[in-house]
Amino acid sequence: MARCPQILSVHLFLLRDNEIFLQLGKNTSYRDGCWSVIAGHVEANESAINAMIREAKEEAGIIIGPKALILVHVMHRFEN
Repeated sequence: MARCPQILSVHLFLLRDNEIFLQLGKNTSYRDGCWSVIAGHVEANESAINAMIREAKEEAGIIIGPKALILVHVMHRFEN
């Protein structure tokens, strides 16, 4: 039996002085006009930490190192 391919995503909560960095979706064709944290899919053979670093740069132009990140939560969702 073949395995179900899983799509993994990361959500990056950037915190400073009790504030969370949010970005306004614009011209992305996904939730335009909505505020969100930095997020995106994990690429093949990419760690969650490296995906967060890449998404921060791609989506917000923020350069962040792996030592500044803490993996807090992993969630698995299954459709019925």
